[in-house]
Amino acid sequence: MTKLSDLSISGMGKVNGGTFGNVDISGLGTIQGDVEAERIIISGKGTIEGNTKAAQKIDISGMGRITGNVEGKEITSSGTGTIEGNLQGERIQTSGNLKIGGNAKVVELATDGRSRIDGQLKAEKIMFHGYLSVGADVEAEEFISQGSFSIDGLLNANRIDIDINGFCKVNEIGGEEILVRNRHGNWNFLTKFVNSFLGNDRELGKLSVKLIEGTDIYLEYSHVGIVRGNNIKIGPQCTIEEVEYRDSLSIDPSSTVKRETKM
Repeated sequence: MTKLSDLSISGMGKVNGGTFGNVDISGLGTIQGDVEAERIIISGKGTIEGNTKAAQKIDISGMGRITGNVEGKEITSSGTGTIEGNLQGERIQTSGNLKIGGNAKVVELATDGRSRIDGQLKAEKIMFHGYLSVGADVEAEEFISQGSFSIDGLLNANRIDIDINGFCKVNEIGGEEILVRNRHGNWNFLTKFVNSFLGNDRELGKLSVKLIEGTDIYLEYSHVGIVRGNNIKIGPQCTIEEVEYRDSLSIDPSSTVKRETKM
């Protein structure tokens, strides 16, 4: 089997796309066309003008921009990464900034930085401490959040565990087990000042959602339109328009539920 040659750009340069062993851009480089390689490393400022496929890893520690679709086993971004198309892979790990212009389909997403996906996100496991923004629906087996997020569509997962840290906003939530807590407690005296800039639908230390539907639901520090489920526990500091329950309902004295309906 013929060994593929590596591609390295350490200064300034433009090259045509192709199939390589390893690709390393540590300077200011542009690859014009589709790229297929074992590993792609961008530690400088690199642009790939085409679709990109890596059998092993894509690592962006500098500034990287890919104009097409991306496929890779592992995609990591500790710098600033932009993927203008769709992304498909086994694992995304972000400690810097990553923007995906299309949809993302992965086995696992883990981020301590800032991830923005303009389309849909599908994964088996989503776990993050930073900030996640999704422009459409999110579908997963597990959704574990200890940071902030904004999801414009439906969050649907078998297990949802949200520990509010910052602001959390989603259009709708559906799942089997839904747990929303605020283990950080009340925010400091700057909260009201900051909230005035965030807007009515984004409040520090709160979850804002129009509809939550699940089997077993526990909520704290949440603003919700409708909560619907079998066993529902409303913990502290919630404001809910309506609760519809089948089996059990308990409400903390510090919370407000405007209407209760047993189905």
